[in-house]
Amino acid sequence: MMEWQTHHDDIPPDPAEQALPSHLLQEIERVDLLLQGYLHRRKQAMGSTLGAFLLSPEETEHRIADPRGVPHWWNVEGKAYPLPSSKPESQLAAEFRLTEFEWNVLLLGLMVHIDSRYHLLFSAIQDQEKPGSLPTIELALNLFCATSPEKRDQEGSFLGNAPLVRNGFIDFPETSSSAARGWRQRAFIADRGVYHYLFDQSYAWPDRAGITRLIAEPFALPTHAGFTHTLRQLLDRDGPDFDQDQGEDHGRVRGAKPLIILRGAQASGRSQLVCTAAGQTGRETFELDCAAVLQPGDATLKILRHIFREIRLRNACLVMRGFVEAIEDNPGLLKEVSRLMNQPGLDIVCLIEPSVPLPRLADIPQLLLDMPGTDSQEKERLLRDCLPPETNIDCEALSRRFNFAAHDLPLILHEADLYREQRDLRADLDEDDLRKALRLRAQQNFGKLARRSSPTRTFDDLVVADAVQQQLTEVLSAIKYREPLLERGFGAKVGYGTGISALFYGDSGTGKTMAAEVIAGQLGVDLIKIDLSAVVNKYIGETEKNLASVFDLAERDAGVLFFDEADALFGKRSETKDAQDRHANIEVSYLLQRLESYPGLVILATNNRSHLDDAFNRRFTFMIRFPFPDASLRERMWRSIWPAGFQIDDSVDFTQLAQRSELTGANIRNIALLAAWLAEADGAGHIHLRHIELALKRELAKVGRLVLESHSRESRQ
Repeated sequence: MMEWQTHHDDIPPDPAEQALPSHLLQEIERVDLLLQGYLHRRKQAMGSTLGAFLLSPEETEHRIADPRGVPHWWNVEGKAYPLPSSKPESQLAAEFRLTEFEWNVLLLGLMVHIDSRYHLLFSAIQDQEKPGSLPTIELALNLFCATSPEKRDQEGSFLGNAPLVRNGFIDFPETSSSAARGWRQRAFIADRGVYHYLFDQSYAWPDRAGITRLIAEPFALPTHAGFTHTLRQLLDRDGPDFDQDQGEDHGRVRGAKPLIILRGAQASGRSQLVCTAAGQTGRETFELDCAAVLQPGDATLKILRHIFREIRLRNACLVMRGFVEAIEDNPGLLKEVSRLMNQPGLDIVCLIEPSVPLPRLADIPQLLLDMPGTDSQEKERLLRDCLPPETNIDCEALSRRFNFAAHDLPLILHEADLYREQRDLRADLDEDDLRKALRLRAQQNFGKLARRSSPTRTFDDLVVADAVQQQLTEVLSAIKYREPLLERGFGAKVGYGTGISALFYGDSGTGKTMAAEVIAGQLGVDLIKIDLSAVVNKYIGETEKNLASVFDLAERDAGVLFFDEADALFGKRSETKDAQDRHANIEVSYLLQRLESYPGLVILATNNRSHLDDAFNRRFTFMIRFPFPDASLRERMWRSIWPAGFQIDDSVDFTQLAQRSELTGANIRNIALLAAWLAEADGAGHIHLRHIELALKRELAKVGRLVLESHSRESRQ
């Protein structure tokens, strides 16, 4: 424990300043005395503006020979400072390999952060009338270099690839007058983040959009333990040492650590896994949203310099999300970012999705790791452990249907409990509450590429041929037993193409879309209907990007993916005559690839199967034909279309209606709705035959059939 006193008591102590560490005050005193000595060598007196901030020439020389450990203006009577166990400035200088000159320059740039009167002192020393002056390169060279050759050698410390500039320790503020000055007259200032770090101040870094601090979650899966250990060892390992000359770094670069590329699906807990691994080594983890930060221009590079510097100062780990997507159309930015990443002591984990190509960074070692998978049994165990022991919730079915990460479970269960309270405060949590929470949590934002709908109709509302009904039941059975069979060995045998896909084909209005909705309803998920007008793009490559986005989002969603009028997108490949044909064929090939690897259920619907490319036929798990309804099926449709509570007049003969005109289920639905409107407008208590006859006439007119048909399609055949 040491105590210091100042000789000047006309400046009141600042409580914030009293927290400054003693070892750093010694360094500030040293630079302060150098500044005063430099000033006194140039000028005899300074007037009253700076007052007690200046020592006399004699006092300056005396304190240079016998420093007190604090600047002379530091007015803290009898204040004691404990010496910390580690010195931030020592860690900073050692981590970034700063020379003595570079460390002195950094201290000089810090002075105006410490006391505003240094602005006046710099103005006086540099013969500047502007009161808010900053130190210049020339002042630093004159202050810390004894000879002209030494000054010329140290000029390189202010170049772009030198540690002070490359790592954002100092900035060069641009003003209207700075452009007219020579290079040596450029003013500089230390970055604010360095000031806070050196003075052991806890501040809210990062204070910019796109950066978040990750908090490790207590939940973890057993299969991730080994992978976490591997990742922890990689993060805890130092980079290689290089003794040879490294250009402008003068041989001080220790060598960049490998860029870890962690490949896996979004929402699979990748960031949390990195946070857990880093936390086991006592380190913090920050996540950078590259889409919000990486934009063309020098501002982006400045931000990255500061971010990378802070990561190294904090001995933290940085997770970069969306890096490849942010720089794929900007190769110039990729080159600059690669250069900034190539520095020692920088731990970066880059997250990419399975369908995204690997980043190609020059001169940086890269290590690809695949995120370990989480099977439904592990998710089931984790979910069951979070629920009361005696519960009737089918954890197995929920775990197979919905994707969720371990760290999301507390929030999901809390939301499920909120739904329980809405239903009945005294009731126990049931499967519907938990399913609703899982379903909403799994929903992805498809934007304009798709429309999401919650199924309301069931198998009771779907009137189709018995053969179609049987095949739809088989689709549901395949979904139910897919994972158990794959886990029992079929996954290794088949290798790929284990997703379930179904093609619904048949005339318009025969129930294809309704059947897709019913299947989604049976699974308890949404129907995600792809908007082909938004997906298909005339510009080369854009359709593939849109499709990649659709499938990537769908893999994280629990819904059923539905392509209606699929022949517009899955049409036959043509003979390659030009670049447009070639890229159209590439789109079909890409669709085939994604269909084979897609883990969920995808349904395609088309009015004409022959329009589809033949390569799709063997890829579909199911191909279900929705035939034009015969008279018997039409009669069932006529009888089942009316909701409970609607009275149908006894004069209506559904058998005759079914035989007299060939209609699809969609036609019959439209006729029934219009007949109900007509009956209401008529004030009739029942729906009479005249209402149905008029509605039937209007529906046939819509399709160009003005005369009621007397023969069925099957009689003509």
